[in-house]
Amino acid sequence: MSEGGASERAFLAGESVRVFPSLPIARSIILIAAFVLFHGIVKGQETAERAEWTKPHASMQAEIGIDSLQRRFYQPRFSFDWPLALLGESRASLDVRYLQRINGSQQGAIDYWVRGGLETRVGDSVSLEISLNHFCRHLTSVLNPYVLNLNELTGRIWVRRDDIELGLGYGPTIGGSRGYNDVLILDFNLPRLMLPELSLETEWKLVNFRDIYYEAALSIALTRGTDLFIRATHHYAYPATAYIGLRFRSAGAIERIMDKFELETGVYPYFDAHKLLVRGGYRLEFLQARDRRFFVDVDFRTPILSGSGFLGQFWPDHMLYDIAAQYERTLPGGLYGGLFARYFLDMPVDKALRFRSGLSAGLALRNQTDFNRLDKPLRFDLAAGYDFVFAYDVRIRLGAQVKPKGFVPLGADFRLDANAERQTAEFKVFASLGKDFEARPFVGIRKITYLVGAPPAELFKNRLTAGVTFLKWF
Repeated sequence: MSEGGASERAFLAGESVRVFPSLPIARSIILIAAFVLFHGIVKGQETAERAEWTKPHASMQAEIGIDSLQRRFYQPRFSFDWPLALLGESRASLDVRYLQRINGSQQGAIDYWVRGGLETRVGDSVSLEISLNHFCRHLTSVLNPYVLNLNELTGRIWVRRDDIELGLGYGPTIGGSRGYNDVLILDFNLPRLMLPELSLETEWKLVNFRDIYYEAALSIALTRGTDLFIRATHHYAYPATAYIGLRFRSAGAIERIMDKFELETGVYPYFDAHKLLVRGGYRLEFLQARDRRFFVDVDFRTPILSGSGFLGQFWPDHMLYDIAAQYERTLPGGLYGGLFARYFLDMPVDKALRFRSGLSAGLALRNQTDFNRLDKPLRFDLAAGYDFVFAYDVRIRLGAQVKPKGFVPLGADFRLDANAERQTAEFKVFASLGKDFEARPFVGIRKITYLVGAPPAELFKNRLTAGVTFLKWF
């Protein structure tokens, strides 16, 4: 690889070498001091609300803006909690997010974070948590033979009082890139800083008791679950960077622009190229009246490469975005019709392949406001229009479900997306568990092609899938 190519990759990834002097403080002294600190804070606290530990929760936020390296950035985050009654006041959690920086050629670094944990209460406002946090960094449309990745296995103590959060954790980094041994983590979140609308969120990491990484965000609440924020960060092997932008969030507001979100993960048991598919999306509803509304659906899809083994590399092959704005009016007969404009983007990951995208506009017709809701026995959502790059754009959604007495609802969905160069078809059957926050385990058959990469004939074949979809409405 040429020196110029290496420099380009370093610039796109934002790599830098920033080593902090070794800290002479022994691990034992730090942990003892931290214990004393937490003991003093916990003493005399009131009993916290226990409702958070007795029912499942789901929340989501999406951030867009610009950074100090003159790039656009995008960061969605999905968070889920489930109570574990067999373990007393305990809960399991899953947090999925990624931070993508994009230049004018749709190139840049993507940091993925997938965190799973188990937390249990040990006091009125105190809990203990053990978690595994997987991190990896990739580049879009740039050859990237080396991928930074690691796993933080940490135990953590949390103190929560009056919405103030304080956490201290420590543990080893296991697997992945070399040179990372252990991590000490300090979290401090303050929801009201001088003003009711102003909040502070911070996380500090001391890696190998030598290198300091951090993330600190100051935000002010605007309206309908929307924040204006500024964040200062120094992430693994990335230069110190500032971000400013808007955050749309589902939690903490009586009214919100975010109307729903979903996250799906599935496996390909018999597919050599990909072993997993991760899909997520949400809806932002900007106008809602009795007979009309305007909303934007933002969806992403990430196929995960097979690698050398199922528990080996979990690295993305593409980043696929589908962004559709729609203006809708009610029609006679319980129907909804409107106009849509749609942008589709296919971004290869860690390969020197240029992105491809399409822009289309047309008409849409559906028989309920959200296709994924199980409100009617038969559901449909149809859209057809002109694609300014790929001639046409057709989307078909058909669904049916039954609700057997004494059993959970069962359903089936068929989906088709097609233009002159890309076709995706999927059929799956599922069960619905829960109401406002649903989990839908499914099995199905999927066919899919991409705008960039392998020839369509090699990919547009029946592929067995199985997985679960999490859905939340507001």
